[in-house]
Formats: sequence, C-alpha cells, structure tokens
Amino acid sequence: MKKHLIMYTLVTALIVIQMLLILPENKAFACSCAGGSVAERLSGSNAVFSGKVIDVGKSVKGDIGRLREYTFQVHKSWKGATVDTITIYSYDGSEASCGFAFDMNGTYLVYAYMGQNGWLQTNFCNGNLKDAEAQADYASLGTPPHVIDEAVNIRHAEMAKSEWLPSAVWYIMGGIVLLGAVLLLIAVKRKRV
Repeated sequence: MKKHLIMYTLVTALIVIQMLLILPENKAFACSCAGGSVAERLSGSNAVFSGKVIDVGKSVKGDIGRLREYTFQVHKSWKGATVDTITIYSYDGSEASCGFAFDMNGTYLVYAYMGQNGWLQTNFCNGNLKDAEAQADYASLGTPPHVIDEAVNIRHAEMAKSEWLPSAVWYIMGGIVLLGAVLLLIAVKRKRV
C-alpha cells in the first residue's frame, strides 16, 4: 500500500509540473517614461521618420513581451529610414505596459531604436505622435536631410518560424516526463502481479 501511495504522489506531482510548464506566461510590466527633448529623442533613436501605417501585422515574441509588427510608408526621414517602406515593432498592450498601438492608415512621427533582437522597435516612451499632434516636433526637427548617411539594419525575416521552438521544446520535454511516469507506474503494477 505504501508503494502505491508513493507512486500516486509522484505521478500527481509530475502532472502538476507538466501543467505549469504548459500554461502560458502572464507577465506584467509597468511603464515609466523619463521624457526628453526632441533633440534628445532624435539622438537616442536609430530611426526617426514620419509615415503612414500600411499594414498591421502579427504579434511575435520579443525581448520582454509580445511585439506587434507595423509597416509604414515613409514620407519624411530625419534619421535611419532610408527606404520607402519600413517595418517596426511595438509592444502589444496598453500604455501602462509601454505599448504604443498604431492605427491602420494613421500617419505618425515615429522615434525607433534597435532592440536586442536586431529588430527596429518603438514604445510609448519613445515619443511617437500622431501627425496632427507632431507640429512642435516637426518644427524642432527641421527639414529632413536629403542624404542620410546612417542606415539602419532593418530585419524583415519571418519571425514566426523561430517563435514555435521554445514552446515545442517544453511540450516535448513534458511529454517525455509524463510518458516516463506512466511507464514507471505500469512497471510497478506488473511487479505486484
């Protein structure tokens, strides 16, 4: 009877651990912005441009949360945006989590930086503005330069392919542990007979 209780406890513990590994991550992030002048935001950005949102893409896993893909038709560029269209990523979520949601067909002044993953990213604290609200920033930025000598390495690779890998590894490992527990339980039951 004692072996049966130990096996039951072990299998239950393994199932609970497996369930914890399968459950999605629920992370909370708080956003606090320090602000800064237009010159400071320009200096601290890898790309500064105005443009129209022409595509709102998929949500992908980023450095510290989910990122939404946005593609812009670039109208003016003060720094880094050397192509007609540019894809950037912004945190999914509200302003409380530093998310900045761009509206489809909306026109914005965008301040973006290069994330640790090599993607051009932005967030609520970067100072992005709707075009109608950006007149003071446009005046401070001045006329966009004709020749941009700093190009940003913009990555347009398909990120969804790499996104499945971490989840798949956890599912496979959990399945192996669960299979091992079942086989162990069967072996113990056979010894009794």
